[in-house]
Amino acid sequence: MKSFREIIKKENIHESLVGQVGRTKDSEALEHIENSDAAKRFRKIVRELGGKTVARQLLAGMSPSGNKVSVSTTKVNIQEAKTMSPNKFLRDLGFKLKDEKFEKYSFSIEFYSDKDCKEAYQELIDNDFADFYMMSRVGKFIEFEDL
Repeated sequence: MKSFREIIKKENIHESLVGQVGRTKDSEALEHIENSDAAKRFRKIVRELGGKTVARQLLAGMSPSGNKVSVSTTKVNIQEAKTMSPNKFLRDLGFKLKDEKFEKYSFSIEFYSDKDCKEAYQELIDNDFADFYMMSRVGKFIEFEDL
């Protein structure tokens, strides 16, 4: 049986560094994106999956070796996202929360940067947390009041 390298040499195929685990530098990845229609295809895949949140859940569930997440695990995570607290939801998406303050009928979340706060607020809006809480964003804070 021929090895992969023998097949590459025989077929005159050039081995690409992009896509190999642990071998791709950021500059090489950006060059690959610019020189191909990868971004366009990726946007299409994200739309087909159901949006950024679903794509993040799939990517978060992939191991460093590239093994894929099982379909049942992904569905459970999406269903749980609809019933979990905003704090847990944001942490599961990978946001780092600086501080959480709880009061009798309200609570607030502080982020390390305005950019993170803005992105987190948009994720909460996109995932219908506004149906359960009255939310407002001010600087690095998102404030919630129970409806």
